[in-house]
Amino acid sequence: MPFAPLAIPEGGWSLGANQYLSANVSTRGEIVSYILANPGVYLREISEDLGLSMGVVQYHIWALTRNGEIEDYRSGRYRRFFGASRYDGQERIVISLIRQGTAGRIITVLSGNESLTHAKLAARLGVTSQALSWQMKRLKEMGIVETLATQGREANGYRLADGISQMVESVAENPNIFGSKNPGRP
Repeated sequence: MPFAPLAIPEGGWSLGANQYLSANVSTRGEIVSYILANPGVYLREISEDLGLSMGVVQYHIWALTRNGEIEDYRSGRYRRFFGASRYDGQERIVISLIRQGTAGRIITVLSGNESLTHAKLAARLGVTSQALSWQMKRLKEMGIVETLATQGREANGYRLADGISQMVESVAENPNIFGSKNPGRP
């Protein structure tokens, strides 16, 4: 059975300039809305949650950053995204940490203005003493947590640094801050 010839629309198969711009604006708007609702997200989260390819997300993120519609912050190996001029530098750091697994859980637990010893905090989080030591060293260097007076080898407790607890309460008003790795709220 012979195949019927394929009819090519007048003007070819390509999108017209208006359709192309409309698709770009729609995709960018969707990405910006997602970032505003989920501050501190990284590329793969945007790609997976919106069902867009990484290449498409990277392209639009580049354009949105260049145009000043969003801001980025490098957090370890992740590049995290925020709405433009919505959060200051310290808030971006805290939000990025909250969205991380163990660091976020530490901040969440300590945000209750409770000081905990190393052993109690490790037990509450379900992590080893070594893992907690690594995290606490990093958080202390960043100025997020403080060590209270020591007795012998163990600190009497850890607590959030001045101002951090209020910042956590402020940003915690958005439940999406906690992301999928740290679903608990303070």
